[in-house]
Amino acid sequence: MNPLASMNPLAAGLTRAFRGLRTGDPQLILFGAALLAYAWLRSRPSGRELVYSKTLKTGDGVQVRFTEPA
Repeated sequence: MNPLASMNPLAAGLTRAFRGLRTGDPQLILFGAALLAYAWLRSRPSGRELVYSKTLKTGDGVQVRFTEPA
């Protein structure tokens, strides 16, 4: 087994899925597929992004207005 596979869900998933296919072990195939799905979900962008950032002095206030996207 790849020594780095334990640190990387994509590599671990591929290793386990292919080993399960080679040996015919359905549990190993499903576990590898679950790790691959987890790695795929983690690699997708969250859709959130920082719009504005500023450090405030003590006593300053913040007013936030929500508007519809343009």
